[in-house]
Amino acid sequence: MLTQLPKKMGRHQELLTLLLLYARAAYAPLRAAELEMLKAFYNVTNGAEWTNNENWDLEALNQCGQVDNSIGEGWPYIAPEVPLSGSPACIYKDPCDFRTKWYGVGCTDPCFAPTDGDNCAFGRITYLNLADNNLQGTIPENFFAELINITELDLSFNALSGSIPTQTGQLRNLRAISLSHNQLTGPIPTEIAQIGVALSYSAMANWRLPGTTHFDVSNNNLTGIVPSQIGYLENLQLFDVSDNPNLGFLGESTFANLNLNPGLPAEIGLLTNLKVLKLDRCGFSGTIPPSIGELSQLEHFLARGTTAGLRAVTNRFSGTIPTQIGKLNQLIHFALNDNRISGTIPPEIGNMYMLTRFELQENSLSGTMPDAFGGLPKLTWWDTFGNMMVGDLPDSMQNITATLDTLYIQTEHTDVLRRFRCRERIPGLGNINNDLQVPSRQAGSKVNWYIQVAEYFNYKYVSACVDPFDVETAFHVLSGDV
Repeated sequence: MLTQLPKKMGRHQELLTLLLLYARAAYAPLRAAELEMLKAFYNVTNGAEWTNNENWDLEALNQCGQVDNSIGEGWPYIAPEVPLSGSPACIYKDPCDFRTKWYGVGCTDPCFAPTDGDNCAFGRITYLNLADNNLQGTIPENFFAELINITELDLSFNALSGSIPTQTGQLRNLRAISLSHNQLTGPIPTEIAQIGVALSYSAMANWRLPGTTHFDVSNNNLTGIVPSQIGYLENLQLFDVSDNPNLGFLGESTFANLNLNPGLPAEIGLLTNLKVLKLDRCGFSGTIPPSIGELSQLEHFLARGTTAGLRAVTNRFSGTIPTQIGKLNQLIHFALNDNRISGTIPPEIGNMYMLTRFELQENSLSGTMPDAFGGLPKLTWWDTFGNMMVGDLPDSMQNITATLDTLYIQTEHTDVLRRFRCRERIPGLGNINNDLQVPSRQAGSKVNWYIQVAEYFNYKYVSACVDPFDVETAFHVLSGDV
């Protein structure tokens, strides 16, 4: 029974006192195996040099005062069935005690079976955030096997090395994991199929908790491929493996035809709750699977590569853009630049109503621009510079002059302007974005043409020029130009 509150106590003070009393009543010491794993993790990651290691007391018995002899055991101990007042003073050094909680550690006290398991005698670690804390070393192999009740784990922006333990699959209650910006190597374990499984498949009929929603292992040195088991994480909203230069590529000597390289698994299409898919600057090749069209909630598809001259350094996606991309009517940002995409841009992109940014520069696209801009009322950025496309701008582009502020196209699309300025040189028309030192499949400066779109269609019908300058003469910088 809670102690009766003084009558003159203010409303906020009453609430605070109730919370403190509840916390004391609900407190239970951390399970011994989890405590020992925290200590081991502290040691192998050079805990003494962490930026913040507040209350990570590895010699708690020497710091927490006299042990209650009625318990008969040191700390940590088997939880006694006695009131809190009879508990030993050592509980003040317990990671789960709200009075001296260890930095970055969060606990749930028993008893809630989906997160605490069957044994409700002890507290459980459900949260661990040591991001940007100067952690060095490896993640212990059995780290996740002991801390199976973690729901949120963030070890990003450190210097962790070694591989991701296969025991990651035992994180049955995991909702979000970030291991980004470390030095991790090796593959993404196939055991990820099991993470969050206790939440996704609750045995209780009247409720269902969300499973794993965030998986971020970006900016590491991972290798191998994205395992097909990713398809089991049906609640994922963010999947970020960007900036792992060797992830997704098994080598040109392994697959002479890069189209046969595994690339992305078709099972990616099972992630129907996915909103962000980040594959930038990895080693992916092969084709974009048509199943990408099943990602009905996707807002950001980012698979940008990098080049050295005309050679792809990261990401080598090839083949054509699947027509199923038109089903992504929630997509805001599509970026597949600096890859090896060929063929034409499918007209189905006109169904992507929410699209604001479209980046396909530096690929091997051919054909004309699709007459699909009437279905893109929010488009602000279009970049298809550095391809092999031809033809005039489509008439539907007149529908987006109010929103468009960036238009990078090839000079081959500018026949109308060259005819209107019959046999005039027009260097630098527009806003120059980069100089001649930037590697590109197309020679000359990259120019933002958006300011010309409004006039383009007026020029289209007034010129009688039959012999305009060619693209090279009209646009490219000549010797002596200043």
